[in-house]
Amino acid sequence: MVIGMEWQEIAGNWILVPRSPVAIVHFLGGAFVAAAPQLTYRWLLEQLAKQRYIIIATPFDSAFDRSAFDHSAIARSTLLRLESALDYLYQRQLATPELPIYGLGHSLGCKLHLLNSSIFEAQRAGNILMAFNNYPAKRAIPFYEQVSQASSLFDNAVTGAKQFLDQGKNSSSSMPAFLNRIADKVAQAVPEDVSQTLSQQSQQFSQQVSQVIPDLKAEFQPSPTETQQVIADSYGVRRNLLIQFTTDNIDQTDDLYQTLMGRFPDAIALHRLSGNHLTPIGQDVEWSAGADFSPIDAVGQFVKQGAYHDLNQLRRTMLEWLGEG
Repeated sequence: MVIGMEWQEIAGNWILVPRSPVAIVHFLGGAFVAAAPQLTYRWLLEQLAKQRYIIIATPFDSAFDRSAFDHSAIARSTLLRLESALDYLYQRQLATPELPIYGLGHSLGCKLHLLNSSIFEAQRAGNILMAFNNYPAKRAIPFYEQVSQASSLFDNAVTGAKQFLDQGKNSSSSMPAFLNRIADKVAQAVPEDVSQTLSQQSQQFSQQVSQVIPDLKAEFQPSPTETQQVIADSYGVRRNLLIQFTTDNIDQTDDLYQTLMGRFPDAIALHRLSGNHLTPIGQDVEWSAGADFSPIDAVGQFVKQGAYHDLNQLRRTMLEWLGEG
């Protein structure tokens, strides 16, 4: 915890307010870890707060839900909650309207900041965009296609079983007698009401899954192509720091860099740092050596130093860029 500061929940945001702040950072996290940014991104955000940046971290739900596919609506919602947090800070004289506001996003959070500064014309002194990706739903959501297909297979399997039981009860002489007897036995063992129950359960399961996992034709709004176009046409934040990590196989920062260079060729910085897509959510793990420094302690210290090399490099890169603004 930052000395002298505590996380506060204000108007749907999590806020850290240092003494004598120099700027405000509005943070939006990545899919599935954005619901509690004060926990999942705690180390990184508190490091910025130590350097006198007010942190406003706005959580949002990006789980398997139809509303989670409307990224423009999510972006607008985060913007409205930010405005409520700013009103709170200004009214209590914890910040002044003259303080610059920077956007800080990770993964999906980058897209939301980009949409806010394109569609809704949010004014920012600059944006820091880490590990941007803009993939379609099938690739962006783990197991999206598999779960949707599983629902269909389950429904087909139950329907097929019911048809087999019906055929067993109404079989013609063309069916071999042996199979007739098996079908009759199965039909007797599974009464009509049970068969109907199976069918009803299948329908209920399919409906529940369809509410959680939309059909395979569902896509984010705006779509990846539409997102790129609206950024190219309307994005209004001149100063940007783009950060990508060396072992991130879902990063699309290079594409974003080309798009932003088309708008502000003299104000875009791109840094490629060691780490992976999850580096920004690294946490402070205390490793206390025993009375005798053992080989296990040595390994623990080595792992910790490696993780902190990436985190500290990320922290330094952001602070240097912020300090230049």
